[in-house]
Amino acid sequence: MMAMPRLLFVSNLFPDAQKPVWGLDNANVLHGLSADWGISVIALRPTLRGCAPFSARPSYQPRREDERFAPRFVPVPYIPKMGSRWNHRLVARRLQPLIEQLLAGPTPPDVLLCSWLYPDAVGLVRVLRDCRHATTTPKAVLIAQGSDVHQYLKNPIRRKLILDAIASPEVHGVITRSRNLADRLSAAGAAPAKLCPIYNGVQAPFFRRTAKPEARQSLSLPDSGPICLFVGNLLPVKNPLFLVDAFHEAFANSDPPATLLLIGTGPLRSAIERRIRQVRLTDRVRLLGTQPPEKVALYLRACDLLCLSSWNEGFPNVILEAMASGRPVVSTDVGGIRELIQQPPLGTLVPPDDKSAYVEALRSTARMAQDPMLEEHIQQAAPDLSQETAHQQYHRHLKAALR
Repeated sequence: MMAMPRLLFVSNLFPDAQKPVWGLDNANVLHGLSADWGISVIALRPTLRGCAPFSARPSYQPRREDERFAPRFVPVPYIPKMGSRWNHRLVARRLQPLIEQLLAGPTPPDVLLCSWLYPDAVGLVRVLRDCRHATTTPKAVLIAQGSDVHQYLKNPIRRKLILDAIASPEVHGVITRSRNLADRLSAAGAAPAKLCPIYNGVQAPFFRRTAKPEARQSLSLPDSGPICLFVGNLLPVKNPLFLVDAFHEAFANSDPPATLLLIGTGPLRSAIERRIRQVRLTDRVRLLGTQPPEKVALYLRACDLLCLSSWNEGFPNVILEAMASGRPVVSTDVGGIRELIQQPPLGTLVPPDDKSAYVEALRSTARMAQDPMLEEHIQQAAPDLSQETAHQQYHRHLKAALR
């Protein structure tokens, strides 16, 4: 009987008990692969020595469901802003003894999977280059998430390091979370044959169609009036203040009143709260903080439409979740979103920061959401969204990387 191949996952994007949704998409992939692979995890944790909140290194614990992977949480020094020449070296320095120990052990990994191109993947490839004469050196498969392509290719130092890592013989290929990310890497000089777009897929038990009134009642939401939902970090790149302003303009005089729900946390929360008070929307805009996947799914079933207002994106998985829930999307036309959202009934795209177009899209999509057949139309128009399909694609790509 052939032994189960062994996979080592390396990334800072992996959840722990204190941050259970951090890198959750990666954890979901690993759970989907666990029937066919023996999986272990090195979860990097950037630290700023002497700088709060990282001066006292916390003791990280895995989520209960991730204990099967026995994740090792590894603190790595990180230099913000000016560290492009050094951060990948710091990652490599921490990983080197760990990787060498695993390769020399009785059950070395057969394939390495690394998410986040810089500094995680660049540092890992640096380690593998030093180990290339070892008889058991495995191939690496990298995952491009989004900003590690959109933003980092604009930095000349990081761009060169990322492209050199992808071109390395130690790297079998790069899985990108959208076709747009693959196109950007290819245009920058990465070999197209090494690029493999795979969407994340949707957790079927959570994200499904169900009666909207029941979901609203369970969440104590208004039983009438449009409900708009935002899911994402409250960061400048997500542009949530623009969404609040567009919502105010679109539904200022709506009867019954419209509601805007924002799921997520981040540094713009205080600014959003001030804006809500300024435009007198305190009773119509709710900041819900971070929510577990099952609660996000319930809010999606309760809302009329999903709203995204980003300046930049890879391909946000919440769009797939909205499709699975039978909800249309209003979004800025950025990143890979156009790959699946091209026209109604799936949603409407508008140019970034075009508030008048966004306001009209909110109004027209809210009207469209009243169509009792809309969910059926979305189901017919949407592609295969299952996590099972995504995991099968990951499995085939990783198997191809086996020596």
